[in-house]
Amino acid sequence: MTMHLRMIDCGGHLDAEARKQHEREQVVFQRLLESHEAIRRELEFIEGGTRTVTTATDPELAALLRVHVPELHRRLRESAHLRDRDPLYRTLFEQRGRIEVHVEERPDGVVVDEVSEDPDLAHKLREHATQVNTFVLAARELARQYPPVMADDAVSERVGRVA
Repeated sequence: MTMHLRMIDCGGHLDAEARKQHEREQVVFQRLLESHEAIRRELEFIEGGTRTVTTATDPELAALLRVHVPELHRRLRESAHLRDRDPLYRTLFEQRGRIEVHVEERPDGVVVDEVSEDPDLAHKLREHATQVNTFVLAARELARQYPPVMADDAVSERVGRVA
């Protein structure tokens, strides 16, 4: 199933289709937050940027990672902004054409390389990856603060059942 995030022109509000997609993304995100302790994220600084390896031994969590991570990079490609008030995110979205992203799906999760030939942008990619690591470390507490936004069936519809 291919889904596209669309914004309506007046005020940047989500249309019905985009709202539904956003809610599905939030369910996946919430599940990953709730399962924080079962997910392993390794960050490596490589030439021009970062490599992250995010894995889970639970097949359902691994499937969720394979949905969530490419979805974030689709947002970057399509300039479907996240966190517009954050200067780092704004810069990454504005400079997205100068960022190379390679997502390798694995049975246990994903490997992502994000690089740029621009040294300043490479530094910003490393800064962003470090922020994500900080966020992941705080994920358990955040998950307690925000209840799920949709029923469990929404996740199954998005990622399919894992046998």
